[in-house]
Amino acid sequence: RYDYFKVYIPAQSAPAGRWVPARSFDEIPVVTWNNVVPRLGVAFDVFGTGRTVMKGSASQYMSVEAAGVAQSVNPMFRSTNRCAWRDLNGDNAPQDAEISQCQGFSGGVSTTYDPDLRRPFNREYSIGVQHEVARNVGMSVMYFRRENRDLRGTFNRAVPTDSYVPVTIANPIDGAPLTIYNQSAATAGRQDNLLANSSKLDNDYNGVEVAVQRRFSQTGSFMAGYHYGKNLGRISTAGDLNDPNNDIFANGAVGNDEPHQFKLSGNYLLPGKITASGFFNIRSGQPRQRQLVVSRTMVPSLIRASQTVRIEPNNTERYARVGLLDLRFGRVFKSGTLRFEPFVDLYNLTNNNTILTDVTTIGSSLGVVSSTVNPRIVKFGAKFDF
Repeated sequence: RYDYFKVYIPAQSAPAGRWVPARSFDEIPVVTWNNVVPRLGVAFDVFGTGRTVMKGSASQYMSVEAAGVAQSVNPMFRSTNRCAWRDLNGDNAPQDAEISQCQGFSGGVSTTYDPDLRRPFNREYSIGVQHEVARNVGMSVMYFRRENRDLRGTFNRAVPTDSYVPVTIANPIDGAPLTIYNQSAATAGRQDNLLANSSKLDNDYNGVEVAVQRRFSQTGSFMAGYHYGKNLGRISTAGDLNDPNNDIFANGAVGNDEPHQFKLSGNYLLPGKITASGFFNIRSGQPRQRQLVVSRTMVPSLIRASQTVRIEPNNTERYARVGLLDLRFGRVFKSGTLRFEPFVDLYNLTNNNTILTDVTTIGSSLGVVSSTVNPRIVKFGAKFDF
């Protein structure tokens, strides 16, 4: 496969506003990427009987790209600046003289791109065996690996890593010393961001899957599978990669990591030509990582108004495992070429209410639930084909 991607920012202008002067920019070329993307798959009949097959693959996939890379460096794209405000005259409206300690505009207005910027990609590998254990019964064991590379992040060159000053505070979880970093006063409000690839953002996934399939001729089938996998690396690409606060407990389980997953699905033809199908899934809870908002109350010399830091590895704690059972019952009626199927769906039959996310910032709202598994739902419907 050959991939070609080109993006640029057209000429643009805007009048002056309260906070910024009039702006005008010529067309800005951003990136042109040409990528050769190899993919290879192999299957081999081990004993020549058609019952045991070894198979494997090695593939590369380029990241899906659109306007995002251009928006990251577009000087006219929406940007924000965080400042301290003291309402000196009590009118609840910010006056210019009441605003201070601005952190500088972030976003495209203060961001350029590395001329050697590469397109992110991932490499995927698989190898395994599939075997017919008995008539209409198959079993497979597969190993999977995925490598994410050339991910891009932002470096604020105006505030280098060595300009931060280490400060020790007490970790509110266990009282142990925790080192955070205070920005140098000399660099306050400075923004000169570079969008670049970084090996700090690499992550790797490794997983093993065991699956069994059984067919019951015309009456039904089922499939069961267990999967164990871990996706490890830097848990977020957000934030300034020069800021050592973003490196605190930064590596761990990436994304919606759920190491253990068991799935069972099937369908069966009941008396009366009623088709019953179901899906049962039980999986590990996702990582839960607590964080702390450090303020000047804790560190009086803090340059920023506040600094949010992680205070534990993100896979030390996890939410409870999730188990869901969904069922469907339907009946097909035929008349010539017409086909009508009324059905009823039952989602989360056991009405599981496992917590999925809650407030993880240390404070009075810690642990307040923000989302749970959707409740039991019964849905009636019908399909009509002609």
